[in-house]
Amino acid sequence: MKRIIMLFCLLALVSCQQIGKTIFGFKDPKLENPQNIKMYLDQNKMQHGDNYLCKDKKAFSDIIKVFYKRIPEAILFDKNGNELIYKEDSESCNAGLFRVIPNLDANTKLKTGTHNIQQLITDFTIPLESESMHVMNDSDYYLMINWAIFVGNRNVDHVSAWQELAENNRKVKIKVVKLNMDFQDGWGLTEKEIQFK
Repeated sequence: MKRIIMLFCLLALVSCQQIGKTIFGFKDPKLENPQNIKMYLDQNKMQHGDNYLCKDKKAFSDIIKVFYKRIPEAILFDKNGNELIYKEDSESCNAGLFRVIPNLDANTKLKTGTHNIQQLITDFTIPLESESMHVMNDSDYYLMINWAIFVGNRNVDHVSAWQELAENNRKVKIKVVKLNMDFQDGWGLTEKEIQFK
C-alpha cells in the first residue's frame, strides 16, 4: 500500500509531459523533411501508402484543430467522405476506435460531422510520395489518422494498431489515410514556432 501511495505522489509531482517523454518516447518536435519521414516509416515498419504532409504552417494550424489539437488522433468518414462522429464529445479519448473499427459494418449508424476527407486532403495537404490527391475510391469507410515522429511509441501502439484493425475488418472495406504532423524544414519556422501545445 505504501508503494502505491509513493507512486501516486511521485506521479503528482512529475508533469504529464515528462511522463509522456519517459514512458511513450515523446520528444520535443524538430524540423523534419520527407526523406526523414520515409526513413522513420521504414524503421518502424509503418506503411508508406496514402501518407500526406501538411502543405505549410497555416495548413498545419488549421487542420490540427480538426483533430482537436491531438496527435495521434483519427477521424472516421463514410463512403461519401463525410465525417462520422464515433466519440461522445470532442474531449473523449480516441481509445474508442479500438472498439469501433472492428465493429464497423454496412449497418453502422453514427452521427455525421461537418468535415469531408477529400476536402481536407485537397485544402491542407500534399502527398508524401504519390502524385494523387484523390483519396476517394470504392471504400465503405475512410479513416484519416494523424501522426508525428515526435510522439514516439504512440505511432506504433495507436496508428499501426488502428490501421491493422481497419485492414482486418472483413465486413466492410476501410481505406486508411495517414497525415504526418511534423514541422517541415521548408516552412521557414523560427525556433519559437517549433512547439506543439
